[in-house]
Amino acid sequence: MPKSYSIAAARERFAEVVDRAASGTPVRISRRGKPVAVLVAATWFDAQERGPTTFWEAYQAFRKELERTGIDLRPDEVFEGVRDKSPGRDFRF
Repeated sequence: MPKSYSIAAARERFAEVVDRAASGTPVRISRRGKPVAVLVAATWFDAQERGPTTFWEAYQAFRKELERTGIDLRPDEVFEGVRDKSPGRDFRF
């Protein structure tokens, strides 16, 4: 739930208000009891500016992260023996 401050209270406790917003809690700023602004973390704002990430972009970022961390995944080794390679059942129309 967002914390709410009047403009005067936000001015007096500016460092506290910024710290609260930076930690991920939005802070509402009001004037004469009516909300006029919301202070949010820069990371949240940047994500909103960027817009939604497509599946492909997320997948590419995931692959880059794997390369960066040095995790070597080989699908042939990971999934070896998972699939039954028998010919299956006989099928006729």
